[in-house]
Amino acid sequence: ARVHEMEKLIPLISKLHEIFYRTKVSFNMDLPQIVMVGGQSSGKSSVLESIVGRDFLPRGTNIVTRRPIHITLVNTPHAQREWVEFVHKPGEKYYDFTKAREEIELDTDRICGRNKDVSSVQINIKIYSPNVVDLTLVDLPGLTKVPTADQPPDIEQRITDLCLQYIYPPTAIIMAVCPANNDIANADALKIARRVDPSGERTLGVLTKIDLMDQGTNALDIIRGQVYPLKLGFVPLVCRSQKDIMDGKSITAALRAEERFFKLSEHYSALSSKAGVKFLCRQLNEIIVRHIKTSLPLIRSKITSLLYQKEKELKQLEIHSEASSQQIVILNVIAKYAKQFEEFIEGKFVKGTAVELKGGSRLNFIFYDVYTEAIQNVDPFDALSDDDVKTAIRNASGLKPNLLVPEVAFEILSKKQIKRLEQPSLQCVQMVFEELRRIVFEIEIPELNRFQHLRKKVNDEMLQLLLDCHRPTNQMVKNLVLIQDAYINTYNPTFREKTKHIFSEIYPGEADSQDDLDSQPHYQRSRMLIQDVEKNKVIQSAPALPLRQGAALGAKQERVDDGQSNTYEKGERIQ
Repeated sequence: ARVHEMEKLIPLISKLHEIFYRTKVSFNMDLPQIVMVGGQSSGKSSVLESIVGRDFLPRGTNIVTRRPIHITLVNTPHAQREWVEFVHKPGEKYYDFTKAREEIELDTDRICGRNKDVSSVQINIKIYSPNVVDLTLVDLPGLTKVPTADQPPDIEQRITDLCLQYIYPPTAIIMAVCPANNDIANADALKIARRVDPSGERTLGVLTKIDLMDQGTNALDIIRGQVYPLKLGFVPLVCRSQKDIMDGKSITAALRAEERFFKLSEHYSALSSKAGVKFLCRQLNEIIVRHIKTSLPLIRSKITSLLYQKEKELKQLEIHSEASSQQIVILNVIAKYAKQFEEFIEGKFVKGTAVELKGGSRLNFIFYDVYTEAIQNVDPFDALSDDDVKTAIRNASGLKPNLLVPEVAFEILSKKQIKRLEQPSLQCVQMVFEELRRIVFEIEIPELNRFQHLRKKVNDEMLQLLLDCHRPTNQMVKNLVLIQDAYINTYNPTFREKTKHIFSEIYPGEADSQDDLDSQPHYQRSRMLIQDVEKNKVIQSAPALPLRQGAALGAKQERVDDGQSNTYEKGERIQ
């Protein structure tokens, strides 16, 4: 009876794997399982098909297992037929194992694409047969060193990381498949197993291609643990070669040939009872049952805690069939969502603060660092040369020689530069919009984790609200630039302070002369200019007459023009 109870452990753990996979519930513990690792040419697929007793895995010359395949073998002693079920296709049974292989290939292409890329997304298979022992194992992509033409350049590292992810947990039994006709010390499977299990406590070695070893050599020292000691030992196998598969040799025939090989072998006959696929299946079953038995108290404790947590969450939801209760729940969820969004903005609900800026702190950084720097980097003279300034002054003067900087020229040139502030301002709006969108996906409400459709609807509504605000915000920024462009406020205190400084350099001792047009210094300069004009006979009775007598004034006037141009340029840089 005790043995019968132990036999129920493997289906129980398999059921837990399936439940956690289906529900996407995070279980803070790795369940016991057997994980197969090996190089691409180690014979890993042949071993797995021999364990199952059927051809069901994709075959090829390059990498064919491109996703972790979680396989649950269920012994059905009274069943007349064998069949395959896929967790991603509930309710469907595949009695044709060729169709099952095609489904593996199709689902792999769906996730990984048609090239030789790999994915960590697991595919779950359950095989029901009277010819198997209850077992759960995971087949991983074969370890490789050189990427093919249609593989990413980092394929070796990606497969290695994937294998380490599965064999790292202490609850994993590592089934290291190694070809016996190669140096065992350099076997890829043992190398990666050593990284997480250096003492060999939970690694089972599987020696393939025993029959292909060089004449005069054997694997007895390896099997006896004298070369590479493993606590779970080594199991030698003789599986079908690629030629056997192409010749149509069945797995049943291959198992008979394997049994005959070990019984008649000069070297291995004494070990025949502990060799072959049948012994391997029994060994794996015993190992995983012992492992589950050891882990069972902790598993029970974790599941009890998880169950209590979920029941508490369910009670908090207080979901009933009445529509009024459902509306109350939805309103509570929306209120919590809005509160958490506000807390993100105010900096009260930010996780991982040591890693990156989030929420309100990120918005502050955008406004006061990114945007300020972008505005300061707008140089008004990047697209404005000295010739542009002089040309604008002369165009604004028309027929008359320019005495001072025409206000029209100043406004034309200033407006041209003001428009350049629009682009960095719109970029600031976009960055704020993206950060607010990110907050939407950062919000975690327990009720929304349970009701995925409600989560999607709330997120969609929130994103649409942000989008509805995004367009008018952009328009408001454009309007602000247009407002600044429409009226140049030369009475701005900062601007007037700068112009004072510029005029003080041109007219020393008159730093306060720009405060009032009626000020005495301003009035005195105007009188001096009028007197200078009269003295040099610039004003003529007929505009068509040549300004012959203005040669001296012309030379002086050119210096004044240059000085005023320089004055304007300084003012432009300040703005």
